[in-house]
Amino acid sequence: MKGDGSSDGKVVRLIHRGTTTPRRDPAIDRVEQTLREALCTLDDDLLDTEDQAAIASETRFLQRFGFDACRARRRLVLEFKHVADVTDREIKHLHRVGCLCFRGQGIRISASAFVAAYGWCLISYFAVLMGLAFGRMVMGSHPSALVMGLLAVFELVMIVGMGLAHRVYIQPRRILCRIRMKVKA
Repeated sequence: MKGDGSSDGKVVRLIHRGTTTPRRDPAIDRVEQTLREALCTLDDDLLDTEDQAAIASETRFLQRFGFDACRARRRLVLEFKHVADVTDREIKHLHRVGCLCFRGQGIRISASAFVAAYGWCLISYFAVLMGLAFGRMVMGSHPSALVMGLLAVFELVMIVGMGLAHRVYIQPRRILCRIRMKVKA
Protein backbone atom coordinates (compact mmCIF):
# COMPACT_ATOMS: atom_id res chain seq x y z
CA MET A 1 0.00 0.00 0.00
CA LYS A 2 2.85 2.37 0.60
CA GLY A 3 4.05 1.96 -2.97
CA ASP A 4 0.93 3.36 -4.71
CA GLY A 5 1.00 6.67 -2.77
CA SER A 6 -2.79 6.79 -2.27
CA SER A 7 -2.84 6.45 1.51
CA ASP A 8 0.42 8.19 2.23
CA GLY A 9 0.08 10.85 4.94
CA LYS A 10 2.21 13.32 3.05
CA VAL A 11 -0.18 13.37 0.09
CA VAL A 12 -3.10 14.16 2.37
CA ARG A 13 -1.17 16.96 4.03
CA LEU A 14 -0.19 18.48 0.67
CA ILE A 15 -3.80 18.49 -0.52
CA HIS A 16 -4.87 20.00 2.78
CA ARG A 17 -2.25 22.74 2.54
CA GLY A 18 -3.22 23.45 -1.07
CA THR A 19 -6.81 24.29 -0.07
CA THR A 20 -5.86 26.81 2.59
CA THR A 21 -5.38 30.41 1.58
CA PRO A 22 -1.76 31.52 1.50
CA ARG A 23 -0.68 34.43 3.63
CA ARG A 24 -0.47 37.67 1.74
CA ASP A 25 1.57 40.68 2.47
CA PRO A 26 -0.69 43.50 3.76
CA ALA A 27 1.25 46.02 1.65
CA ILE A 28 0.21 44.20 -1.55
CA ASP A 29 -3.41 44.23 -0.37
CA ARG A 30 -3.24 48.00 0.23
CA VAL A 31 -1.72 48.63 -3.22
CA GLU A 32 -4.41 46.52 -4.91
CA GLN A 33 -7.15 48.31 -2.99
CA THR A 34 -5.71 51.72 -3.89
CA LEU A 35 -5.56 50.75 -7.56
CA ARG A 36 -9.16 49.48 -7.51
CA GLU A 37 -10.35 52.74 -5.92
CA ALA A 38 -8.34 54.83 -8.39
CA LEU A 39 -9.85 53.01 -11.36
CA CYS A 40 -13.36 53.43 -9.96
CA THR A 41 -12.90 57.14 -9.32
CA LEU A 42 -11.35 57.61 -12.77
CA ASP A 43 -14.51 56.27 -14.43
CA ASP A 44 -16.69 58.30 -12.06
CA ASP A 45 -14.74 61.51 -12.75
CA LEU A 46 -14.99 61.05 -16.49
CA LEU A 47 -18.74 60.45 -16.56
CA ASP A 48 -20.99 62.30 -14.12
CA THR A 49 -24.46 61.18 -13.06
CA GLU A 50 -26.15 62.87 -16.03
CA ASP A 51 -23.81 61.01 -18.38
CA GLN A 52 -24.45 57.71 -16.60
CA ALA A 53 -28.19 58.30 -16.96
CA ALA A 54 -27.77 59.00 -20.69
CA ILE A 55 -25.85 55.74 -21.08
CA ALA A 56 -28.52 53.80 -19.22
CA SER A 57 -31.54 55.37 -20.96
CA GLU A 58 -32.02 55.60 -24.71
CA THR A 59 -34.61 58.35 -24.38
CA ARG A 60 -32.34 60.54 -22.24
CA PHE A 61 -29.55 60.14 -24.79
CA LEU A 62 -31.95 60.88 -27.65
CA GLN A 63 -33.20 64.04 -25.92
CA ARG A 64 -29.67 65.18 -25.18
CA PHE A 65 -27.93 64.50 -28.50
CA GLY A 66 -30.74 64.15 -31.03
CA PHE A 67 -29.85 60.67 -32.27
CA ASP A 68 -30.21 57.12 -31.02
CA ALA A 69 -27.37 54.69 -30.38
CA CYS A 70 -26.78 51.39 -28.65
CA ARG A 71 -25.35 51.35 -25.13
CA ALA A 72 -21.75 50.81 -26.26
CA ARG A 73 -21.93 53.72 -28.71
CA ARG A 74 -23.61 55.95 -26.13
CA ARG A 75 -20.67 55.31 -23.82
CA LEU A 76 -18.23 56.06 -26.67
CA VAL A 77 -19.97 59.35 -27.44
CA LEU A 78 -19.90 60.49 -23.82
CA GLU A 79 -16.28 59.47 -23.28
CA PHE A 80 -15.34 61.25 -26.52
CA LYS A 81 -17.23 64.34 -25.33
CA HIS A 82 -15.13 64.56 -22.18
CA VAL A 83 -11.79 63.59 -23.70
CA ALA A 84 -12.11 65.93 -26.71
CA ASP A 85 -13.83 68.64 -24.64
CA VAL A 86 -16.70 69.22 -27.05
CA THR A 87 -20.19 70.35 -26.15
CA ASP A 88 -23.46 68.47 -26.54
CA ARG A 89 -24.48 70.93 -29.26
CA GLU A 90 -21.27 70.26 -31.22
CA ILE A 91 -21.78 66.50 -31.03
CA LYS A 92 -25.38 66.93 -32.17
CA HIS A 93 -24.23 69.17 -35.05
CA LEU A 94 -21.44 66.80 -36.12
CA HIS A 95 -23.87 63.89 -36.23
CA ARG A 96 -26.52 65.92 -38.08
CA VAL A 97 -24.14 66.89 -40.89
CA GLY A 98 -22.72 63.38 -41.10
CA CYS A 99 -19.23 64.05 -39.76
CA LEU A 100 -19.45 61.91 -36.60
CA CYS A 101 -18.51 58.36 -37.60
CA PHE A 102 -18.29 55.23 -35.49
CA ARG A 103 -15.26 53.15 -36.49
CA GLY A 104 -14.74 49.89 -34.64
CA GLN A 105 -14.39 50.73 -30.97
CA GLY A 106 -13.92 54.47 -31.43
CA ILE A 107 -15.31 57.67 -32.83
CA ARG A 108 -13.89 59.57 -35.77
CA ILE A 109 -14.69 63.02 -37.09
CA SER A 110 -14.55 63.12 -40.88
CA ALA A 111 -14.13 66.76 -41.83
CA SER A 112 -11.93 67.15 -44.88
CA ALA A 113 -9.99 70.31 -45.63
CA PHE A 114 -11.26 70.10 -49.21
CA VAL A 115 -14.86 70.22 -47.99
CA ALA A 116 -14.05 73.26 -45.86
CA ALA A 117 -12.39 74.92 -48.88
CA TYR A 118 -15.54 74.21 -50.90
CA GLY A 119 -17.54 75.94 -48.16
CA TRP A 120 -15.32 79.00 -48.39
CA CYS A 121 -15.75 79.01 -52.18
CA LEU A 122 -19.54 78.94 -51.79
CA ILE A 123 -19.44 81.80 -49.31
CA SER A 124 -17.22 83.81 -51.67
CA TYR A 125 -19.55 83.10 -54.58
CA PHE A 126 -22.60 84.24 -52.60
CA ALA A 127 -20.76 87.39 -51.50
CA VAL A 128 -19.84 88.23 -55.11
CA LEU A 129 -23.46 87.71 -56.20
CA MET A 130 -24.65 89.97 -53.41
CA GLY A 131 -22.15 92.66 -54.38
CA LEU A 132 -23.02 92.47 -58.07
CA ALA A 133 -26.75 92.69 -57.41
CA PHE A 134 -26.31 95.60 -55.04
CA GLY A 135 -23.94 97.39 -57.43
CA ARG A 136 -26.33 96.88 -60.34
CA MET A 137 -29.12 98.43 -58.31
CA VAL A 138 -27.03 101.42 -57.16
CA MET A 139 -25.55 102.14 -60.61
CA GLY A 140 -28.87 101.89 -62.42
CA SER A 141 -31.66 104.43 -62.55
CA HIS A 142 -34.01 104.96 -59.66
CA PRO A 143 -35.31 101.47 -58.83
CA SER A 144 -38.94 100.88 -58.00
CA ALA A 145 -40.14 99.60 -54.65
CA LEU A 146 -40.72 96.15 -56.15
CA VAL A 147 -37.11 95.92 -57.36
CA MET A 148 -35.85 97.09 -53.96
CA GLY A 149 -37.97 94.43 -52.24
CA LEU A 150 -36.73 91.70 -54.57
CA LEU A 151 -33.15 92.79 -53.95
CA ALA A 152 -33.71 92.63 -50.19
CA VAL A 153 -35.15 89.10 -50.49
CA PHE A 154 -32.24 88.07 -52.73
CA GLU A 155 -29.71 89.46 -50.24
CA LEU A 156 -31.42 87.61 -47.35
CA VAL A 157 -31.38 84.34 -49.30
CA MET A 158 -27.67 84.79 -49.98
CA ILE A 159 -26.96 85.49 -46.30
CA VAL A 160 -28.88 82.36 -45.27
CA GLY A 161 -26.95 80.38 -47.89
CA MET A 162 -23.65 81.70 -46.52
CA GLY A 163 -24.61 80.74 -42.97
CA LEU A 164 -25.69 77.28 -44.09
CA ALA A 165 -22.46 76.75 -46.03
CA HIS A 166 -20.50 77.75 -42.95
CA ARG A 167 -22.40 75.36 -40.65
CA VAL A 168 -22.31 72.38 -43.01
CA TYR A 169 -18.88 72.67 -44.61
CA ILE A 170 -16.62 74.82 -42.43
CA GLN A 171 -17.70 74.40 -38.80
CA PRO A 172 -17.00 70.62 -38.61
CA ARG A 173 -13.44 71.26 -39.81
CA ARG A 174 -12.97 73.96 -37.17
CA ILE A 175 -14.18 71.60 -34.44
CA LEU A 176 -11.78 68.92 -35.68
CA CYS A 177 -8.83 71.34 -35.71
CA ARG A 178 -9.65 72.52 -32.18
CA ILE A 179 -9.78 68.91 -30.95
CA ARG A 180 -6.44 68.11 -32.60
CA MET A 181 -4.80 71.15 -30.96
CA LYS A 182 -6.08 70.06 -27.53
CA VAL A 183 -4.84 66.51 -28.05
CA LYS A 184 -1.36 67.75 -29.08
CA ALA A 185 -1.13 70.11 -26.08
